[in-house]
Amino acid sequence: MNRKVLCVLFITTVLGFAPYSASPVSGPVTAQSPVQDGTLKGLAAIAGAGTMGNDDYEFLRELSDDIGARATGSPEAAKAIAWGVEKMKAIGLANVHTESWQLFRGWTRISAAAELLSPVHRRLMIDSMGWAGSTPRGGVEAEVVPVNAYQLPDEVKRNETSWQGKILLLIQRGTPPSDRLAARAKLGDFLREAYRAGALAVIGGQGGSKAAGTHLTHTGMLGVDVLFEIPVVSMAAEDQSQLERYLVAGQSPRLHLDIQNAFTDGPVSSANVVGEIRGSANPEQVVIVGGHLDSWDLAPGSTDNGCGVATTLGAAEAILRAGFKPRRTIRFVLFTGEEQGDDGSFNYIRRHKDEMPNHLAAIILDDGQ
Repeated sequence: MNRKVLCVLFITTVLGFAPYSASPVSGPVTAQSPVQDGTLKGLAAIAGAGTMGNDDYEFLRELSDDIGARATGSPEAAKAIAWGVEKMKAIGLANVHTESWQLFRGWTRISAAAELLSPVHRRLMIDSMGWAGSTPRGGVEAEVVPVNAYQLPDEVKRNETSWQGKILLLIQRGTPPSDRLAARAKLGDFLREAYRAGALAVIGGQGGSKAAGTHLTHTGMLGVDVLFEIPVVSMAAEDQSQLERYLVAGQSPRLHLDIQNAFTDGPVSSANVVGEIRGSANPEQVVIVGGHLDSWDLAPGSTDNGCGVATTLGAAEAILRAGFKPRRTIRFVLFTGEEQGDDGSFNYIRRHKDEMPNHLAAIILDDGQ
């Protein structure tokens, strides 16, 4: 059974949704079988509509091929927002609209190039991490020195005076931190200290981790609503491993890095896309179904999170095609700013804070295909 059908079955069964009913529902919802609660006919119709003649693959194709990568605040992201409004209206959702919010700064990837100069000479594969800075035009040439990502506060205390004019390579030695959120906060502090100490760049992938593949398409934020002036790159795993082997052997690899990115001078606009199937008995009670419309920019964003967007729209389409209305309102939301720290989600909460007591559940789809 596909994810869209599972989604609509969860909505209709677990949360007590049913076909039109004259009796309002009050008090806690208890799960019953479709035979007991009278929803079997509706469930069968919705499951059929979700399986036969649906448009969710075309939703994903359009988002991936016709719009492509959708970094929050970019022109492509704005195009995706308009596309989301168009699709919700075409499906037949009610109250389709956007809810605007502002991202603290916009960021654009321009270019990233690297060369190993010694002990051997060859090109390396790198990508800039998101919302990170640039080298001077023409790049920098420097020696690579290791920094233990598991002991960042100690590394700053012991070694920051020797980081001037160096490229820092984050390595993993010893016991990894148990608190990932705290570790990410320490990474942000380290990047600020490295920039202040005169380091030229940092090699270290998502959250300071070692590269896991050739290209890192998820060039994630290194903090939440924060930018870093120092260039930070992810390097292909085989290239990073070679640098580490040199360091273990007592050699000092030397690199040339040229990383160019651009920040906006101030905030940039974004928006969540919202549409509803109004409840027939308790319209003030809301269940959220959603996915995030934004993506990173080195791939078309199909897995993260085009699949969630297509499933969200496909579930809405299946319910409407089946002709059965829920007792409570199902609100479909295509969030933006997820990759920058769930900014669109937090904006939704702020905007709808007075309604929060009537929000019964949220089903957010963000686990790929």
